[in-house]
Amino acid sequence: MRIEKGQSSWLDPELLTTSHCYSGSGRWFFIEIRADGMQMAVAEGTGGCPNVLPSDATIYYR
Repeated sequence: MRIEKGQSSWLDPELLTTSHCYSGSGRWFFIEIRADGMQMAVAEGTGGCPNVLPSDATIYYR
């Protein structure tokens, strides 16, 4: 999925410090930065963005 600069859910990834949901073409990706930047939780789905990170998110470690 690609979110172009200027779309409503676009945010420069370098500015992401807490959480954000990117959406486009009926899909979404929710990203949450955790543990002082040492963990990142990611969830994806279809439809509109959820208000909070879904419980089935995948956790990635630096």
